[in-house]
Amino acid sequence: MGILRFLLALSVIVGHSDSGWAFQFLPGDIAVEAFFIISGFYMALVLNEKYFKVRNYYKIFITNRLLRLYPMYWAVLLIILAICLVNGRLNGQYGNLQVYLDYWHKLKPGSLAYLITTNITIVGQDTLFFLTNNHNGGLQYTANTFSSPLVLYRFLFDFPVWTVSLEIMFYVISPFFVRMGIKTLTLIALLLLLARVIVKLNGVHYDPFIYRFFPLQLVFFLSGIITYQFYNKLKAIEIPKAVSYGCMVYILIFTAISGRIVDSEVKDFIYLFSIACVVPVLFKLSRSSKSDRWIGELSYPMYISHILIILIVRGALQHFHIDGKYSVIIVIFVTLCFSIILLMLIGKRVEHYRAKRIIR
Repeated sequence: MGILRFLLALSVIVGHSDSGWAFQFLPGDIAVEAFFIISGFYMALVLNEKYFKVRNYYKIFITNRLLRLYPMYWAVLLIILAICLVNGRLNGQYGNLQVYLDYWHKLKPGSLAYLITTNITIVGQDTLFFLTNNHNGGLQYTANTFSSPLVLYRFLFDFPVWTVSLEIMFYVISPFFVRMGIKTLTLIALLLLLARVIVKLNGVHYDPFIYRFFPLQLVFFLSGIITYQFYNKLKAIEIPKAVSYGCMVYILIFTAISGRIVDSEVKDFIYLFSIACVVPVLFKLSRSSKSDRWIGELSYPMYISHILIILIVRGALQHFHIDGKYSVIIVIFVTLCFSIILLMLIGKRVEHYRAKRIIR
């Protein structure tokens, strides 16, 4: 399970690093939706096996989830800001901070405060794909953010973290869904899937609606909860090792070579359906493996830090006039090293504190 999460994070990194690289993994958007399915499974797992057993479980659950997200994210955010400021002082180029310097006087104080707050709290970053600024400097809805005069997602310092905003929204409502029966959950998931189909048939099949609109992404989280219900039934069943390892090899190979398969909605559906089917088997296979769990824990710091590493690597290659042919490999290696440091210095300490809160 951890290896799968690692590969999904790697897919996003490769997609953001250099889309022209010879070896392509899973497309980034499908990797994110696969993460949502896995997240739904894990939330159902920890709620049923840990949090529902303690007093004030909802408060402890939500705060523990935020403790997992924010410390490492804030560390990355501070490093990005520091690099922007240092680079601006030295070269006059402030990187991600430049858009604030260019437009702060054209935006209302409330609009500017909202943009800054989303960077700090993560919450609301997804909404920037549905907003633009009006002539008064305020924020207003737009049907196509990518054709707006001012694309507001440029104000995000760590662009991929908008997906974590959807995760947080799911955390808030997940205890409600986890307590539902499998029939009710399946019905809701099918209705949400039908809504996605109707939206697409009516011509709204473009980004950001089909990819960043939380109600249309909720179906993947719910699919994860449903897979947990099946996992509960599998606990008492002895699955042959050959079947378990076969499922693992199948999904890992599918993930690794997906970029070489012709893009189609059918392929994407088969992959995501496969994820939902094999997650219970993979978790049962790897649950007792500390190494697999450790590899999986790297996925979050890799995800939130790879844009920072991409900017550093590209800047270094340009500064020293080095051929960027192998920049993707360098980005992956440096991101992995940085993520290990981030996990050991911050993640593990926070995890220890989170575990103590549940016990106490």
